[in-house]
Amino acid sequence: IPATWEAMEECFRKGLAKAIGVSNFSTKKLHDLLQLAKITPAVDQVELHPLWQQGQLTDLCKRNCVQVIAWSPLGGLGKPWGSKSVLEHPVIQEIALKHHKSPAQAIIRWLTEIHVAPVVKSYNSQTLLENINSFDFSFINSFDFSLADEDHKRIETIAQERLGMWDALCNFTTSPYKSLFELWDGEIWGDLFWAYPKI
Repeated sequence: IPATWEAMEECFRKGLAKAIGVSNFSTKKLHDLLQLAKITPAVDQVELHPLWQQGQLTDLCKRNCVQVIAWSPLGGLGKPWGSKSVLEHPVIQEIALKHHKSPAQAIIRWLTEIHVAPVVKSYNSQTLLENINSFDFSFINSFDFSLADEDHKRIETIAQERLGMWDALCNFTTSPYKSLFELWDGEIWGDLFWAYPKI
């Protein structure tokens, strides 16, 4: 990782890239990179949704001005790792119903209010319009369709599970990662095995 990041920094300095960032970096990998980087990554694009909130990682990113981007924030339906469990979670369903919104709209709004940029996609024009209309209400604001602090707290209590494990990236011959534990630095389930020092 250090040599690759150094080459990316050189591309940035030469004007070959307007910004450089990382994807799927665990808390530990990002922490280690921040220790040696001359240019802070602009983003870390990771799996993030109500069932995998990555609080430790988002905290590290906020402290170091790294924008978190959530891929498959609605559960990645149609993907090999995808699951309806995100959109169908009872807490999300209840919050969406309370605010007269769809579960997708509630999740998109929640992500933006915790300063995470969601990457959602659809080829359906109605779904695209629905996603855009995620911004006509607020969880925090007391005006319009507000989601109160208790709604944020309810989302925070959801049991955590990573959907995309990517076990195909682990092997004993061609990968630097021999196990999922190594790949994700222990950040596989809700209980984290590695705690980064505050930097």
